[in-house]
Amino acid sequence: LGGLPVALGDLLQPAYDAGVRVHNDSWGAYIQSRYDSMALDIDAFVHAHPDFTAVVAAGNDGSCLPGHAAQAGFVDFPSLGSPATAKNAITVGASRSSRTKGGYAQLTWHDGWPDHFAAPIGDKMVSGDTEGLAAFSARGPCDDFRIKPDVVAPGTDIAATRSKDAPLSKFWGAYPRNRNYAFLGGTSMACPIVAGCATLVRQYFRTARTHPEPSAALIKATIVNGTTVLTGADAVALPEGNPNFHQGFGRIDMARTLPDPAAPAFEVFFVDTWQRDPHLRFLQRKGRRRWEFVVNQPCELRITLAWTDYPGRSLQNQLRIILDTRRGGVPVNWIGNADGVRLLDFPAHDPRLVLAGQTNVLLRDPQNNVHVIRAEVEPGSHTLALFADGLIWVPQDFALVATYPVGGVTVTERP
Repeated sequence: LGGLPVALGDLLQPAYDAGVRVHNDSWGAYIQSRYDSMALDIDAFVHAHPDFTAVVAAGNDGSCLPGHAAQAGFVDFPSLGSPATAKNAITVGASRSSRTKGGYAQLTWHDGWPDHFAAPIGDKMVSGDTEGLAAFSARGPCDDFRIKPDVVAPGTDIAATRSKDAPLSKFWGAYPRNRNYAFLGGTSMACPIVAGCATLVRQYFRTARTHPEPSAALIKATIVNGTTVLTGADAVALPEGNPNFHQGFGRIDMARTLPDPAAPAFEVFFVDTWQRDPHLRFLQRKGRRRWEFVVNQPCELRITLAWTDYPGRSLQNQLRIILDTRRGGVPVNWIGNADGVRLLDFPAHDPRLVLAGQTNVLLRDPQNNVHVIRAEVEPGSHTLALFADGLIWVPQDFALVATYPVGGVTVTERP
């Protein structure tokens, strides 16, 4: 990969100066999921330009070769490229498209890459099963155990633009009756799908919600909040968790991300401390923000917190969210990413809830700058608390997104 400047800021700054706010990066270098200077450059640039959304391909180095795979015949981890390990980017893996004809759609993974994939994943079709992942899609974790990719999008047998000078041998197959396109696959195909969705999310906030300068954290939180968790065997393979190292938080789903303006089925509540809600940003090393959710009908309450972290390997500033609810009159706390895959356990005790004589212990996530809660809630008042746990650097901005059925919830900021 030639032509890259030593400092990636020299690549990104001219685009930013020209008005670009969503930048697709379908490129990278395989470095076994390490956090290197390119990832640091992306994090530094987004931190210095909080409204700049960098969308980065995870890489295509997934395989069943012997290594760290938890199950024989499943895709190995870690295999991320760089700058896909950047904290402040949206890192995109590839799921399988719905295509059943054309390109490699009628091949198995072993047919196409006999040296890389074995049964059971090697026996699966390259495309057609939309609940499965592209076997080549790079897996996390990062070398500091952060969850990546963030999301996945279709990346097999995609109708990709074709240069008039490009030989067909560079592609997966000819596109019918239009030589300006050809079939191709890769996280480089999935990445621009997410970049396109990010521009739609940005447009939504600028026009429908009159928020002229949405932050990259808000764009990321909104996209993650709407994801659908894939159920294919390779998407939920060991190590278990949701989110996990295979699909991140799931496949993008715009129907659950933004409401249909003609017939909205859900509402979007959001906080964006950069420019819009500066009174809520954290200016001290510790702090708390709270919101009351008054629910008038049983529903799923989706909440996603994201923040642009200070540049540097591993998480610099820790935030976390807890939703305090009741189920059958019993207090229940939902903690962000409590069900996520983890290699180390970090307990968070709730002494109020005692089941079978045991103090309830939930797991907190001190490693990731995206936290998700998906809670089935009953009617009543529920409190969402956001904590800053001993910030290293201040100030710290954040973005918070919640979705719920139209007319089903009222949200009020609390001291």
